[in-house]
Amino acid sequence: MTVADLTLGAAGANVLADLSELFSLGAEGRLASRFAFSDHDERNGLIGVADAEGQQRAELSFTLAAQAVPCLSPQAMVASDRGLVRASALRPGMRIVTRDNGLQELAWIGYRRFDWRALGLAPQLLGPVLIRKGALGADLPEADVLVSPNHRFLTTDVAAGTLQSGRLIAAADLVGRPGIERASVAQVTYVQLLLARHELVMADGIWSESFQADALRLAALDPEVQADLRARFPDLVAPERADVAVRPDLGPAIG
Repeated sequence: MTVADLTLGAAGANVLADLSELFSLGAEGRLASRFAFSDHDERNGLIGVADAEGQQRAELSFTLAAQAVPCLSPQAMVASDRGLVRASALRPGMRIVTRDNGLQELAWIGYRRFDWRALGLAPQLLGPVLIRKGALGADLPEADVLVSPNHRFLTTDVAAGTLQSGRLIAAADLVGRPGIERASVAQVTYVQLLLARHELVMADGIWSESFQADALRLAALDPEVQADLRARFPDLVAPERADVAVRPDLGPAIG
């Protein structure tokens, strides 16, 4: 038997782990488990399992799979056919600017709200990243912005040095660079923009990703939201549909 979905304190912070080894130990008495992260960003680690006498019985590795869904701040200024529109004022049916396919219609707009309890339980997964004006170079972004840690931006490819060869990099992987830091907030609201496909949208002067409707990110949504999306947009979120990323992911190892 395999348990494939654990939740660390808040919706959207999930761990995929094979716990079949635990069930073979269950008949021998009460077991205690302990999570230990092995890296600074709390993405990977070990589950230690001990029996009632405190003896180590098993040690299983885990990888965080569905982290906080990539999202913009409600205050982000998004380029549309009506000019710049605050993300919180966008509505389904409005057309926004995409890098590769011109004006595209918004299919759905989602909101994720996390209070101090959720942020305290999973700060690395849910806590916003503050990117100050000009921190990405060339006076970009055009204003201070808050984004979810897993939100990705188009960045210049280090090897090629050209925007055309850009990759996507998560905000969390930029933390520590000048002007980019974790924000300390008591609560946060994030906005998700779903289009017909994964796109690069213009927000605060920089290209950042729309919601990518693949199985991993859909699984991070609340169950009722998943059900609503599947009912309203069966072609966009069908299980067999693979929403291909608009650009390759650069990962954390840059600069």
